[in-house]
Amino acid sequence: MGNSLRTDDGVAHLIVDNLSCKMGNCDFIKATQLLPEHIDIIIRYKTAIIIDAEINNHYGLIKLKKLNKENKTPFYASHNIDFFDILSMLKDQDYDIDLFLLTITVKNLGFKDQISGELCKYIPIINKQIFEIVSNV
Repeated sequence: MGNSLRTDDGVAHLIVDNLSCKMGNCDFIKATQLLPEHIDIIIRYKTAIIIDAEINNHYGLIKLKKLNKENKTPFYASHNIDFFDILSMLKDQDYDIDLFLLTITVKNLGFKDQISGELCKYIPIINKQIFEIVSNV
């Protein structure tokens, strides 16, 4: 999830491009923001991982968090719907889905159609780490 016109916010799209070349047994969807309509896609799977940028001063830090209603830690993003709202909609419908949020910390969300030079330095490492994480979820 991310907007490739907002500098580092597009990092998830780069990661998905890399993963989709390596992992033929997974489905990948690129989205600019999480919408309620995405629930129809998410419920088709047993496990879903949402990859997104998180604003922070440390470029390239990766965090994986299993989302559940009981442990609602705030997540601040530039998107229209809260991840916990999506989770609540899924749980209210009794879908048994393991939903994860994988974030990559970024600093720059200005309007420019490329990843910042600072974050670009970390892309090979980020790709490798995320491939390992996703392979083991």
